Amino acid sequence: MSSNVGKNYKGLYLENLSQVISEKNIKPIEVRIIRHKNEIFGDLTDTPFNLWKKNPKDFKKLDAIQRQGAFGNQKYLLSFVATPYGETVLAKSYKILGQSTKPYSSQNLGYEYLLEEINTFSFLEGRLRIDWKKSVRVWNQIAGNSEKKVEFEEINSIDDLVIGKEYLRQDLHRAFGGNQQAGIVSLPDLDSVFLINSFSGEKYGYEDGWSGGVYKVSGEGHKGNQEIRRGNKALFEAIDSNKRIFLFEPVIDRDPYSHIFEGELRCIGFEDVVGLDVEGNTRKMFKFHFKSLNHPDLKNIFAEQFYKEIEEEIEDSFDDKEANSRVSLTPKVESDNDILVRAKGATVKKRREQKIQNEYIEYLRSLGYKADKSDVDIIAKKNNKTIFVEAKILTTQTRAAHGIGQLFYYEFMVPKEEKPNELRLLFDKKPNKKTIEFIKKFDISIVYKDKSSFIDI
Repeated sequence: MSSNVGKNYKGLYLENLSQVISEKNIKPIEVRIIRHKNEIFGDLTDTPFNLWKKNPKDFKKLDAIQRQGAFGNQKYLLSFVATPYGETVLAKSYKILGQSTKPYSSQNLGYEYLLEEINTFSFLEGRLRIDWKKSVRVWNQIAGNSEKKVEFEEINSIDDLVIGKEYLRQDLHRAFGGNQQAGIVSLPDLDSVFLINSFSGEKYGYEDGWSGGVYKVSGEGHKGNQEIRRGNKALFEAIDSNKRIFLFEPVIDRDPYSHIFEGELRCIGFEDVVGLDVEGNTRKMFKFHFKSLNHPDLKNIFAEQFYKEIEEEIEDSFDDKEANSRVSLTPKVESDNDILVRAKGATVKKRREQKIQNEYIEYLRSLGYKADKSDVDIIAKKNNKTIFVEAKILTTQTRAAHGIGQLFYYEFMVPKEEKPNELRLLFDKKPNKKTIEFIKKFDISIVYKDKSSFIDI
């Protein structure tokens, strides 16, 4: 995320607040601006900033209760708050309808203005920052009497997102598109998915969250059995692809909705579960499983962010019988059942890879190697020799090519003193002749499992 001075959502160059107001066909002289300091004062129970975040009714009352004549003859009110970081941010915008003629209470706390929230500047609420300058003591001003510089935050790309930073949901959709009401937001143009959770998930039968280092998310669909479409389809496709997943947890349960960016995930599988829908009826649901690519305790899946499970289901493209056949570039149309079968296959395949990894580690240890799982599937060391091993289940012969790419990537990324002496591909069965010839061109060793033993080629 980057700060941009002088740009509004239409791309116009606007340097100060008066220009922003004028662009909405409102005269700056008709606008009153106020700034609430970041401290508890008067009879407040919290800072104005926190009231704005947590209790919108009390914040509006804070804006409305003022001394008699505080807003003069202005027609509009822009309410700003000072943040804990020293910024001055637009919180709310109103139309001033009038003022009560009687004091607000017997304690004579002030008079209540009738304020109507408007959408004219709602786009800028929470993101427009202004320079209040040194006149912070003058908290109540007329917009047209000063030239306050403006800037706002703009999201330029997905990689601008900062872990732990709060984002307005409307800004996320404005930058990247997607369904503004969905919790699973598919972004096909970016080959990505946003998981945007809300406080209301439980009433729809959703119990999402972390469990044992795995993040579990209920599928999409409030009523009846869940189906493989929209967001669910996107997550099924993510199981065996390089599709990127981004997690956002809720902060403010009101419009404009605010979320914390928790980082990037990788979809590792799913399960069929039984739950209740919004009407209390039993139904079939999907529960998707994710691993974090950012969590410090899950370093072993770091490399998956780049190359892990890049899968093209081109059946037997290197088979001996079809070695000279062309690869079709015709888009493949899949039914819901095709997607479900493929997703289940990806989950089973991952488990098989983990099983053969564990078996091969034990085999290497029996030969005197110190062997363990790492970013690389297996790193084996003995004396001064280091071997990088990548395991693949040969559902298709093209998986060998993905394994080659991963080994070269790992070799490139490690420091010079940790470079391997040997690169090795481990398979669950013997590759065909054409695949063996292809791998040998890259000076990579081959080993496969044959019943209860491992065979070197």
